[in-house]
Amino acid sequence: LDLGSYFVFLSEPLCATSDLKRSIHEIELFCARHKKKHIFLLAGEEFSALCSQQGYTCNSLGVNAKIDIQGYRPSKNMRHNIHCAKKRGLSVEEIKGLSPEDPITEELKNISDGWAKTKIAPKELQLVVGIFREIFLKEPRIFLVKQKGQNIGFSVFYPYYENGKVKGYTMDILRKRPGSLNQGVFESVVQKAVEVFQAEEAQEIALGWAPFYYRNTYNARIDTIGIAK
Repeated sequence: LDLGSYFVFLSEPLCATSDLKRSIHEIELFCARHKKKHIFLLAGEEFSALCSQQGYTCNSLGVNAKIDIQGYRPSKNMRHNIHCAKKRGLSVEEIKGLSPEDPITEELKNISDGWAKTKIAPKELQLVVGIFREIFLKEPRIFLVKQKGQNIGFSVFYPYYENGKVKGYTMDILRKRPGSLNQGVFESVVQKAVEVFQAEEAQEIALGWAPFYYRNTYNARIDTIGIAK
């Protein structure tokens, strides 16, 4: 992002670990040519440590919880919420092969738009709210949330790679109809995704950036999110 006197990079460089130092140097040269300072936003602990060695200042602004798929054990609270949701008719299933012309695509967009209208975020946090885009129908995995046969929500997971293979998935968004069932929805989506990705031998699920939040509620491994500048 080009924000006045700064370039803001919304992730770490996507490259082999052995190339990180070189990537940082190339980014520094690029920013210098444009006479701008730069910030790495959503940087994990390992990258932040490397940046610190390069003379950057790293500040913790929240967490990015990651679930170990193969060793996953839901907490007692999660199991309780999933059980309560099932008793009220909640189910989760993966849907594949959607196209922009599919009737359910418009329904998902309406669910997302309805959800977004209930969220009034300050300008600094609008980036993390997200909106529905048709690109969701291409590479990501989509899980549909139903209650007694009615579609009440969905979640989108994006894959990320290591050495040419899928290492894990990022839970990009979770949307549900305003006023619909709340208890157990998130937990049920996570549980279903773990079951599906576990069979595919993926390693982890990243639950996404939670700004200014530091609790570990879901038996997940916590990576500190830093800003390096």
